[in-house]
Amino acid sequence: MRKKSKKKTVLIVLGVLFVIWITLNFLRREVKPFSHGEDPLIIAYQGGEHLAPSSTLAAFE
Repeated sequence: MRKKSKKKTVLIVLGVLFVIWITLNFLRREVKPFSHGEDPLIIAYQGGEHLAPSSTLAAFE
């Protein structure tokens, strides 16, 4: 009788762990580090020299 109860306990624990694992996989959100909501995150780089001189107030506005 004891062997069956141990086996039953192990099966219950494994079942609970499986349900937790499945739940966490379905609840996981996709991480998009370069987006801000629906629009992409715009990161400035050293370009656009023809628009305004580098490191000037006009370039940052």
